[in-house]
Amino acid sequence: MSLPTNPVASVTSMDTKNKGFSLVELVITIAIMSIALLGVAFSLQFSADRSADPLIQSKTVELVQAYSEEILTKRFDELTPVGGVPACTSCTAAVSFGADSETRGGGVNTFDDVDDYHGIDEVPVDAQGNTRSEYQGYRVQIAVSYAGTALGLASDQYAKEITITVTPPTQEPLEFSVYRGNF
Repeated sequence: MSLPTNPVASVTSMDTKNKGFSLVELVITIAIMSIALLGVAFSLQFSADRSADPLIQSKTVELVQAYSEEILTKRFDELTPVGGVPACTSCTAAVSFGADSETRGGGVNTFDDVDDYHGIDEVPVDAQGNTRSEYQGYRVQIAVSYAGTALGLASDQYAKEITITVTPPTQEPLEFSVYRGNF
C-alpha cells in the first residue's frame, strides 16, 4: 500500500469538490421553495376564510331550535282549549294569522298560539322578547300556514307548517320547517 506523497494536498482537493452549492443550484432551490410555499399559503388562506362557517351554521341551528321549541309549546290555535282537547274544529282563517292583540318584545311575550308568530321579521329575541346579543347580525323571519293535506291528513286544518328562515351575517338565508298538529 502506498501513501500519497503529500497527504494534505490530496485531502484539500477532495474537500473542495464536495463542498457547497453553486449559484445556479441555489437560485433553482429558492425558486422551487417559493412555489411550494405559495401553494401552502393559498391553502391556509382558503381554510381561514371557511373556518367561521361551522360556527355560523351551529349558531343558526341553535337559533332555529330555540324558536321552534318556543312556538311548538303554544296552543295550535286561538280557539284550541288549554291542553289541546278537543281539537279545534273551526280554527282561525289563514288570512287572519299573526299576532291578534298580543305583543312580543322588550321583555314581554304574550303570544299564546302558533299562528301569532306568523309574519315575524326580527333580530333574534328570547322567549320573553329580550334581544339576544350573541346573535348580532342575524335576522329571523317566520311564516305559518295550514299544511294538513301536505302531510296526508284529511283536512288542511289538522296541521300547521311553521317555516323559520334565519339569515346569518354575510350568508345566504337558511330555511327550516316544523309542523304542529291540531291537538
